[in-house]
Amino acid sequence: MNNRNLLFVGFVILALIMVGVVASFEIHPLSSKSTTTTTTNTSTSTSTVASSTTSQRGVDIVSSFTFNNTAAENFFQKLDTPTGMLETFSGSKTIFLADDQALDYSALIKLGNYSLANNISSSIAPYGGLYGYWNDVFVFLNQYPSSWNFSMPYNYPVTVLDGYNVNVTRFTVAEGSDYKTYADLDLYTSMYLLHTNNYSGAISYFKIANSYWDGYGIADKPNNGSANGYTSYKLAIDLIVYKALMANPNTEAQIVSYNSTMTQVQSMMSKLQQSDGGVISNYEVVNGQIQIAPGTYSNGETTSLFVLAK
Repeated sequence: MNNRNLLFVGFVILALIMVGVVASFEIHPLSSKSTTTTTTNTSTSTSTVASSTTSQRGVDIVSSFTFNNTAAENFFQKLDTPTGMLETFSGSKTIFLADDQALDYSALIKLGNYSLANNISSSIAPYGGLYGYWNDVFVFLNQYPSSWNFSMPYNYPVTVLDGYNVNVTRFTVAEGSDYKTYADLDLYTSMYLLHTNNYSGAISYFKIANSYWDGYGIADKPNNGSANGYTSYKLAIDLIVYKALMANPNTEAQIVSYNSTMTQVQSMMSKLQQSDGGVISNYEVVNGQIQIAPGTYSNGETTSLFVLAK
């Protein structure tokens, strides 16, 4: 056999070997890659109704409460004042530096209204900026101190500006031994402990806060039998902490049992946005029906937290 024939036989043998190698491989579809599905309402007036975040372990954490982002943004516009900051509720003539302005700013950024958000940021700069006066709720905005001091809030006046009373809520007063009976303080603490990698503590305080859920609202010490009914913002911060714990592989397994509770919480949240686009601060449940608690209004703080909880 001449060299040319030998070369041809060699190529044939090599081709047969390659066919065998290729046949030994399997093609695997990319089905193991986790996906996140977001359901949106196609109406131009109603924003996302259900959105989801995927945790590090691939579990979908769904925000399924109904909320109209466009109406909420219009509500914030109505709270705008000549000072560049937003008043507490429409016509209140009262501005809270903390925690309202930081929450309103963050909610507006999420809604995409950068113009109004930037006005708040620049207008509050002379008072130390968005976080110039410490407030525990800032833990939801990734602002937290190196050590946590359990405290109760109190309000005090700062100044009068363009006819608006400018106040601040501060958390600097030692609260005593019954702080665990306040669900919001428990939730702030849970988020702080999660930030600082104290996972068992974060889980513990979340469970304490949710022990006050009675099927209609959070009936902790201030709201158990209160004439003002249930406090709406506690539902929002409960959902915020739940989603943060579910998104962390160190806490997710211990929190997943609260899925049904959070479904109930979100069902109630869906009923609290008012026709003006804001969320009512307090509500009552009478014969199974939601009612606005006497003397309460839609306010910026509560509305902001609902936006941030989505």
